[in-house]
Amino acid sequence: DPLAEPNDDDDVGSFLGKLIGRWTIGADRMRIAPFVEAGLFGATGVEEGPGETDPAVAFGPLFGLGLDFNLAPQLSLMLELQGMLAVPDEGFDGDDTINDSAFERFDYLGNYTLGLKYSLRSPITPVLVSAINCPTTLEVGESGTFSASVNSDASQPVELRWDFGDNSTGTGMSSSHSFTRPGNYTVTFSAMNQG
Repeated sequence: DPLAEPNDDDDVGSFLGKLIGRWTIGADRMRIAPFVEAGLFGATGVEEGPGETDPAVAFGPLFGLGLDFNLAPQLSLMLELQGMLAVPDEGFDGDDTINDSAFERFDYLGNYTLGLKYSLRSPITPVLVSAINCPTTLEVGESGTFSASVNSDASQPVELRWDFGDNSTGTGMSSSHSFTRPGNYTVTFSAMNQG
């Protein structure tokens, strides 16, 4: 990332490295997904003024926020705004006053980034329940078969669970169960991605 444009009197050579954690707010399939990020940065550079050469080193926290505009399952257009705080500032640019030095820019909120982002991780396809088949009446002790259908393209692994309403549970697309007492029972089927 470029630090900033140097002023007319100085030539600046620099290197900037970042370690960032990013948290996306919302589902993978959202067309526009906001995100927040935080991390650390380190930078080295040489500021050359009239008749002098000053090496500079800086490090400190950074934070940012932005938007991902999803273009394809693993490709998005990224727009972000970052702020960085050099610690200490005068140890970085040799001056604790605000000026037009490229190094002073590190203390400004305004490092804009616009670019393309490609994710190596395949997006999660949520599991969707398409049908549930249950017996409407059963005699006490009579075994019934409960079955369900979900979309075949759901990201694996998928957890499939039955709750028969009598403190008994089952797993899988199909499960058999019998009730030991008469009554009305609400049978619930749930499906969720585990990845």
